[in-house]
Amino acid sequence: MSVGVAFLCLALALPADGAVLCKKKNGLVAVRDATCKKRESALDVRALGLGLQGPKGDPGPRGQAGEPAQTLVGRSTAFDLTGRIDQDATSFTYYGYLTAARDLPQSVMFSGNPAFPDYPTARFTFRATATLTERYVLASVFRTGGTGTMTIYFQDTPVAGKILRLYDSCMTNADCSGGTGVCDGRFCLGTPDLFAAGIPIATASMHYQEIDNIQAPNIGVATHTLDVEQVTAPPFTVDGHPVQFGNAGQRWRVTLTGESVRTDPVTPKIETVLQGTAVITP
Repeated sequence: MSVGVAFLCLALALPADGAVLCKKKNGLVAVRDATCKKRESALDVRALGLGLQGPKGDPGPRGQAGEPAQTLVGRSTAFDLTGRIDQDATSFTYYGYLTAARDLPQSVMFSGNPAFPDYPTARFTFRATATLTERYVLASVFRTGGTGTMTIYFQDTPVAGKILRLYDSCMTNADCSGGTGVCDGRFCLGTPDLFAAGIPIATASMHYQEIDNIQAPNIGVATHTLDVEQVTAPPFTVDGHPVQFGNAGQRWRVTLTGESVRTDPVTPKIETVLQGTAVITP
């Protein structure tokens, strides 16, 4: 029995290069540095099958699956948003940020103090473009409609210099967000491209309808309704956790209400600030 145990140990831990295995008269096997002692016989390691690479073993068990991506805004109220629309003739540019999203804590939505959320620290932003294809007027109520596309972005570190407010009065560019914005001589222009920075986490097609109720010359109460169908929903990571914003084929209805100001009655050019909610629709 002792011989078998000694042999097994040697098979599991072979001697270093230059060492030999020596068999004694009593059957025990010893490791020698170079040569065997008298009355010991050297063992042929290769003949014993030691020191040779064996055949490839069977594949090991499959590793544990990684953490699945959590699907955000998967049901009911999807998200809340605040934004701005710049109309230039028949072209509309929507941009802004998400103020809340289902299944995400408020502390994740902004990088700054969650008690004072604002667009400079928003981590979820959006940008959309649309083209006017229909227009109807009844007394002081204007209705327009058209089609476009929308993209929602995640900014792990919010991009600096974003401007959303409509009524930031200015004399020069230096008055607009520390010089990162553009002054048109009266107000700071918005920065839609900065709201389109970051990782695209959802793309969608949309049809919009706007109803503008004129309250005073060049000022109206605006309501926008967007029927949106999501096209892509690539997974991304939020604070180390894999997540996914909605699903491809998912539909939302976005309702926004705010105030519009016509800055150019000829083109026309209209700037509108709005807030609203997106809900999942069948």
